[in-house]
This record gives sequence, C-alpha cells and structure tokens, in this order.
Amino acid sequence: APRGAAGTAAASMIEAVSPLSTDEPLRHSVRDVGKQGYSPFRLGKFFEAVDALTADVAYAHTDGENRRLALVTASHSHSRKLERTAIARDLSLRCYVTRTGSASLEVRTDAVQVDEAGVEVLVNSCATTMVAVDGATGKPAKGAVPPLGAPDAADASNFELRSELAATHAAIRRRRADGSMLLRDGRSHPPRPEEMEAVHELEREALRAREAGDRPVKSIGASATFRSSFVVFPEQRNVHGKLFGGFVMEQAFTLASYAARFFAGGAPVVPLGIDDATFNSPVSIGDCVTFTARVVHRTAAT
Repeated sequence: APRGAAGTAAASMIEAVSPLSTDEPLRHSVRDVGKQGYSPFRLGKFFEAVDALTADVAYAHTDGENRRLALVTASHSHSRKLERTAIARDLSLRCYVTRTGSASLEVRTDAVQVDEAGVEVLVNSCATTMVAVDGATGKPAKGAVPPLGAPDAADASNFELRSELAATHAAIRRRRADGSMLLRDGRSHPPRPEEMEAVHELEREALRAREAGDRPVKSIGASATFRSSFVVFPEQRNVHGKLFGGFVMEQAFTLASYAARFFAGGAPVVPLGIDDATFNSPVSIGDCVTFTARVVHRTAAT
C-alpha cells in the first residue's frame, strides 16, 4: 500500500523481505561458496533482485502500465558492500526514487538487516537509472516522468536524505566520467603518460613478487581474461520480451568474481560492489551471448 501522497517517493517505495532466517531453500540459493566471511550472501543475487524491484518502483512512480510507457534500465552504479551480511537473518530490500528528470529517474536500493541489538544496519546499496522510452521509436520519451512531489511532514526528513543521496550519486558519476576512457564518447583519449607509468609499475611489482617467492601474482594480460557463452531462453525474458537485466547482472558478477579469484591464485576474494554497469542495447530471446571478464587493474590488496 502507498506510504505517502501520490507522486512522492514514499508512495512508490517498495520493500521486499527475504526470510533468510526461516526459509532454508532460499538461504541455500543465495549463499556464497564460503559459509563464513564478510559476504556469505552472493552479491550477484542482490543485483538480480535490484534490477527487478527498481523497475517496479519506476512503473509505480510513472503509472507506466496504465500510460503504456516502456521503462528500461539504463545503468546500475555506485553499488557498495557496506557491512557483512548475516546469512541467517532476514534481509530487507528498500527501493525508492531519489531524483527525476524529463525522461529518466534514479532509484536507490538499500539492503537492510537488523543486528543482535535490534538496530537496523545498511549492508548494501545501489543506484539505478531508469529511462522511459517511446515504444515505437525506442527513444527517450521526454516529459513522461512526473517530478517528485513534495513530501508530507512524516516523510520530510527522508526527502532531504534522498536529495543528498541523489546529489552524491551525480557527483560520483561526473568524477568517474572525467577519469574514464569514454570509448563511446567523442571526448575519448588514449592513456595518459602517468597512466602508462602506473601500469608499468604494476608489472614491475608483479615481477619483484615472483622473484621474491611470494604468493604468485599474475601479470595483467590474456591470462586474466575469461569468457562465458549461452543462448537466451524464453524463461530469461523481462516484461518487454528481452533478456532480463537482473540475469545479466548476476551472470556478469559471477564471471567477474571467478576472474578475480583465479587471478589471485585461488585466494578468497571479497566482492565490494560495482562502479558502473551500463545497458547499451536490448538482447533478444534466441540470441547467442558471450560475457567477457578481464582483470584491468590490481593493487597489493585489491
């Protein structure tokens, strides 16, 4: 049921609870390979749920079903693993709108658990950009997304927090864009001299580690690239009849985790989140899809 006035973030907010404490098959389906550790809950499963729930929030805010809008996921960004997930405690996913544009809206997802003292703990977060598109042209439908309504008194403090989060996410995206290669953008440029020097120094560190007899550290190259391929079946489709983005996120994160662990010589690797995952074009049922995971940077500990 809506928690606030129509058009507000509270009205379209969705909270989904995973009863991990009582549902053993569910707990087994999301458990990582290690029963202990910082992240026993597979982060790929979190992203799979995020992609589904954020779409529901977007449709609720825009009344997209009645207005026959097509709302698609543009990207997931600034996702972080903030605290350890307790695999035997219920996990709540709260999704709510933080900002709106003419044809887009940002939806944040918080994964929350209650600790032994009865205090809520934020364990995961993710910001998702949804876009309303014209069903005929596939182009953004300008003016289709209603602006966020003014909150009522009970939701005023949450409204301020959501505004701060939206501003933070925007600043992070700008900073990341300034430092990325932007291969699809006209501003793209080759690596700068200082970036090449950094790569050179990483290779020298790897060489010194091998010669010193430390834990084997691989150089970044072809041996740090892994692929996984499959055919898209009907059960993997979304409401638009295309490949479900949550499935893409889960598969991509699983392969990336494998690449990281293999690169680390089998040592336990703690997943901390994603910087940016962008959906460039839809994938149809029956398509042959290949995922590629490549280690592109490393430090002594990451």
